[in-house]
Parts: sequence; structure tokens; C-alpha cells
Amino acid sequence: QHFGHAKEFMIYEVDGVKARFIAHRKVDHYCLGGYGEEGSLENIIKAISDCKAVFVSKIGESPKEKVRNAGLKVVETYDVIETVALDFYKQFIGQLQVA
Repeated sequence: QHFGHAKEFMIYEVDGVKARFIAHRKVDHYCLGGYGEEGSLENIIKAISDCKAVFVSKIGESPKEKVRNAGLKVVETYDVIETVALDFYKQFIGQLQVA
């Protein structure tokens, strides 16, 4: 879903073998009639701040930058979330092992 229209985020735990759904986190959507609501964006970032990444179909440049500045990776994709989460995990772990 487009980041600005999301009313909830589905949280997955990934162990390298599978991605397991663990929770829904409801939020107020950020994009209102083409304009972003800063307070909503801050609340969204706070709601997902313990995650490593956020997977979205689309996200604007301004919210993408703010999400990245909060320490999260932003992955734009239309693929199945479990597949993307596993691929991201393998890349993320690979980067940690190289560092």
C-alpha cells in the first residue's frame, strides 16, 4: 500500500527461513488530500521505530527521507511481503557480516 494511505502496518518477524506475522499496528494515515500531516508522520515513525525496514508500494520523497533519518530502511515493492521480508533479511544480515 502507499505509505501515506496506510491505516495500519503489519509487523513481521524474520529468521532467515520464514517471515512470520506477529502484529498489526494501527495508525492515522499520513496523506490527506495530497498533503502530508506532520504529526501523523511522527506517530507512524514512532509506531514502527523498533523495525528494521518498512515495505511499501510507494512513498513520497519527504516522508521517505524522514523514515530513513529515523533509522529504518525503505523498500518500495509490489511483491508478496513474506518474500520481500526474507530477501531483505538476507541482504541485511549479509551487510552486517561484511562490516
